[in-house]
Amino acid sequence: MSIFEYNEELHLANLRREGYEEGVVCGKIQIMRELLLELAESRGNISDELRQFIMEQEDIAKLRECVLKATNSRTVEEILQNIVDNSHI
Repeated sequence: MSIFEYNEELHLANLRREGYEEGVVCGKIQIMRELLLELAESRGNISDELRQFIMEQEDIAKLRECVLKATNSRTVEEILQNIVDNSHI
């Protein structure tokens, strides 16, 4: 694109769209983290290790897998074993 083809309105619209999409992804990640924490807490007292592991997750696909594993776990210990010890998901 040459300097003569620059369209400020289009550029700003693209920036807003990109910011919106990034915000949506960040929101989904936070929701998945909160859901995972709630699932873990519903099965007992969670350790600092598990809480830290959950809060550090940035990959929504990994978080989704962790939620599925936590849903099938009966205790916090199972969750810890299933998602932290096998964090190569």
